[in-house]
Amino acid sequence: MERNRKLHVSIVSTTLGLFIIQLGFFYGLGRVFEFPSDLYFFFGSLSLAYHGLLFFVLFLFRFAFYNVGTGAPLSSINLPTKLTMVRISSTPTIIILLVIHQEYPVLPYLFTLTALAFLTDFLDGNISRRSRQVTKIGAYLDSMSDYGILISVSMAYLHFGLLSFSFFLLVMTRLLVQWIGVGILTILHRGWADHRSSILGKISVFVIMAVYTMALLQLTPLKAPLGIERWFSWVEAGAVLVVVISLLEKLGILVVDIKNALNGKQEDQKPPLR
Repeated sequence: MERNRKLHVSIVSTTLGLFIIQLGFFYGLGRVFEFPSDLYFFFGSLSLAYHGLLFFVLFLFRFAFYNVGTGAPLSSINLPTKLTMVRISSTPTIIILLVIHQEYPVLPYLFTLTALAFLTDFLDGNISRRSRQVTKIGAYLDSMSDYGILISVSMAYLHFGLLSFSFFLLVMTRLLVQWIGVGILTILHRGWADHRSSILGKISVFVIMAVYTMALLQLTPLKAPLGIERWFSWVEAGAVLVVVISLLEKLGILVVDIKNALNGKQEDQKPPLR
């Protein structure tokens, strides 16, 4: 009972703290660049709804707050999971700053926040493994955060012409294959199915995030003098190769997992030996 109380307090305080940090960051920029009051209201409402959803997910997945290695239950959110939550928390702010960058000179802040948010994807996994704090909730949130921020940023980038439609389509296909695979396995297992990750899969996500960070350079005055559009097309082409290979690997993994699930299901349905 005491553990549950501490866990609930940790969920509330961490989620609320991240919301306040994002709110303070945006309102601080607003004071500098004199944002209109309706923009304050829109951002505050969007961020509040987003953090409310984050709180709901954490509360719903209370059963997943345990150490994967030891099986020990957690009474609070650990550091790696908080870093993952920072990435989730930053998504609305990144999107709003990208939308208003043509009206207000917020590009340096957008670039910094995007880079820091994507950096947490590298840090949270490394810290959790090195400190032996790998948790089930951390694995769930890591996948959710990757999907959430990549889908949101991809759509915004496509709108502003920061990446090609073919690359956008490839990224969406990679995420869709993951979703469909987990959905099929969940049905076959008649319960929540964990997805198997791989080193190549993690590399592909990191490469996509690195490309998205570099894509913001196309909005700077250095775009023409440095020929950013030209060399960025080569960067994007290299990323396409990595993502395609990762997609093929993911399809192979899913086929094997689905076959194993079907075989297991068929074995379960066999009549007992007499």
